[in-house]
Amino acid sequence: MKNRAALILDDDPVFSALLTELLSASGISKIDYCEDGRALLQKQSELDAANLLFCDLSMPGMDGVEFLDRLAKKSWPGEVIIVSGEPESVISAASQFARLSGVALRDSIRKPVSMERLTTALGAFAEPQIHRPKPRVTEDAPTRLRSILSADGVRAAYQPQFNVRTGRIDGFEALMRLNGPEGQLLSPGEFWAGMQTLDLEQEFTFQFLNTVFEEISGWKSWNASTRCSVNLSPSMLKLIQIPDILNGLCNKYDIAPGSIVIEVTEAETLEPDAALMKAMSRLRIAGFGLALDDFGSGYANIQELGWLPFSEIKTDLAFGQKIETDRFSRAVIEFAARSATQLGLMLTVEGTETDNAIIAAKASGATRVQGYAIAKPLTGSIAEKLINGV
Repeated sequence: MKNRAALILDDDPVFSALLTELLSASGISKIDYCEDGRALLQKQSELDAANLLFCDLSMPGMDGVEFLDRLAKKSWPGEVIIVSGEPESVISAASQFARLSGVALRDSIRKPVSMERLTTALGAFAEPQIHRPKPRVTEDAPTRLRSILSADGVRAAYQPQFNVRTGRIDGFEALMRLNGPEGQLLSPGEFWAGMQTLDLEQEFTFQFLNTVFEEISGWKSWNASTRCSVNLSPSMLKLIQIPDILNGLCNKYDIAPGSIVIEVTEAETLEPDAALMKAMSRLRIAGFGLALDDFGSGYANIQELGWLPFSEIKTDLAFGQKIETDRFSRAVIEFAARSATQLGLMLTVEGTETDNAIIAAKASGATRVQGYAIAKPLTGSIAEKLINGV
């Protein structure tokens, strides 16, 4: 809680006093209070002095949603925790609005507030989720991206997947990274938009796949029960040569197709398509796993499980992050678990960031979990050591 300065916006002085006591017990020494959102917006010095704001939703004069909208327009740099007695559905909607408006929303809590729940919010593992516009493609992007390709600058980071039934790490998701100009690794948010705009997705994907297969084939602790997932978009899967390319990589690096899971990423609804169904059918026949990624996000839906040959479901990151506190998130994961059981599929819950989230995911019926509670994405050398506890 070092260097935290909190500001409470709530029209209930009794609740504000109780919250002040809880915050003081958590190690926050500087705490101010205001009961009127309209007045607070005029007190720039008080806003500037705080970096953590607790905001109620139901207040006379100006409600919390309107206040957060105006706060976002002021580009206030601090973090926000919504604290309200409104129904969970209202708090969830207000939270989504805040994120989409650009507010650095750290968490949302339904009153009454316990010390345990407050501690979880203050110590949340995830960084605040802020909706930002897509990165602009700069004029030198084509040169920089092609330079990375020519220099074999596509790299992979590996995030462990923990099997809650066996209690072991038995798989990883390989995530694309690029060598930056100053030696740093760039994540997809820094290059994906430019890559797609410049029609370079195929070239980068092919180099990424070769990088992953070559690296994991050299892991001494790799065995037949270990899995590695890679992401492919529907447009990539529709390429005629994709099944042959993946089979060729398995043969080249002596990796069993059953050890590779293709996570089908979605930027739009999957529609019945002959090329897509042909590729996915061939991949399953060859022994590859197929995961429906981002289940519950709005694009991934139950109908796709009926006409595409998936072997597992992977719920959207946001649901795993909120499984402990959000009723809707728990319901989505439990629904996915029931669907997986009825269809004979496995379920991976992504976004588990605390031990309690892992316990909740297991209780909901998950096969595996993936998230910061297990580990952040790792280099290949470190990931190798985690296989089977090596």
